[in-house]
Parts: sequence; structure tokens; C-alpha cells
Amino acid sequence: MTALDRDDIITGLREFIAELRAADQVAGIRLVGGSALALRYFDRGTTQDLDSLHVRPGSDEVVAAAASRVARRHDWDQTWLNFEVTKADALPTLGRVVAWESIYDQDGIVIQVGVIGSSERRRRTHVRVSSSRCEPSTGSRTRLVVPVSFPAH
Repeated sequence: MTALDRDDIITGLREFIAELRAADQVAGIRLVGGSALALRYFDRGTTQDLDSLHVRPGSDEVVAAAASRVARRHDWDQTWLNFEVTKADALPTLGRVVAWESIYDQDGIVIQVGVIGSSERRRRTHVRVSSSRCEPSTGSRTRLVVPVSFPAH
């Protein structure tokens, strides 16, 4: 079983993007769940996979192949970029609107994280929770892929 921390998630996404670029492909990926929280709000420990929605453009086969190459390189589970959430219709919106925030958008490759409900209230709640779960973040941990940056924790 793969255990991915925030640094692993960032590394995996960087390499995933590089794989897509090397193949001259485009893709739209939306992250939900624990990985979205870890990237956007606070370091939440580890997760087994990145719950993901593949949105167009891009082909499912190309996206899966790029993710598979990253998995092999790191000896991760092949489903580290997990699209099962799409099949299960498991996005837990509870009737609330999902806002998508881009954390990477360049050359036809877009990666977004889902934010549900009042983002300012959620941000304050997650910052409060994060202070009890992890060390304060440093500036070097606030970026996924240059030039896209995250707000300070």
C-alpha cells in the first residue's frame, strides 16, 4: 500500500505533468478529498491515493499511462492517481456548490482542487485544525509547481 505525504503528492504531480508534456498531451485533472486538503490547506499526514476526476481535454488512456509511469518510477500503487471517485459518484458535495481552484494551468494541462462551501470559513477551520496536527509551514512548502503558488497557511 502506498503512503503519500504532501511532498510525495507534489513530486508525483510534477512528474505526471512532465510525462504529459513529454508525450505532447493535454489533460484536465480535478483533485478532491485528502490530497486536495493537503495541497490547499494543511499538511494532513499521508493518503493512499489522490482522488481525481479526469475532465476534458485529454484521453483517459494517455492520463492513465502517464500516471502509471510515475507509479513505476516510485514503486507506488498503480492507482496512486485514483479515478474511482468518478465511477462511484462519490464527490461529497452535500448539496453545496463546488468551486474549483487551479493550482496548475499551463500549456493545456490543468490541475484543480475542489473547494466546497464557504472557502473563507473552511480556510479558517483548516488552519485551526492544521495547527494541532503539523508543524508550521515554511515558504518552501507553499508551492506545487512554479509559477503557481499556494496561499500561506
